[in-house]
Amino acid sequence: MKNLYTLFWGILLISCSTTTIEPLKVGNWGGDHVRLEVTETSWYIELDCAHAEVTMPVNLNEGTFETSAKYYQEYGAPIEDPEMHKAKEATIKGSLVGNVLTFTIYVGSEQTNYGTYSVEWNKEPMVYKCA
Repeated sequence: MKNLYTLFWGILLISCSTTTIEPLKVGNWGGDHVRLEVTETSWYIELDCAHAEVTMPVNLNEGTFETSAKYYQEYGAPIEDPEMHKAKEATIKGSLVGNVLTFTIYVGSEQTNYGTYSVEWNKEPMVYKCA
């Protein structure tokens, strides 16, 4: 009977946990070398000589997130090799602290770190295009 009583209280405590899941604020976010456009259903990330797309809603769970993305390298000159223009599978992981969203982009099956970026909502971005 004691084990049943312990199990009951354990389940009750777990069910009462307060996990906060919320969407990221819709609109434009900016930072050094990065611009993030958030809609209710997707993200578009513009970087220096690259961009990434998230084609699903992203929710923050206790202020953190992890999502799948497509990463596209851009080039300053025409590249004839079609393989160079293909999207690479990516994972984006990050967190929101106050009004600053910081995230890291990991690309490919090796999860190579392609950079960590910080953006603020409604801040003017500083992004350089490949020329």
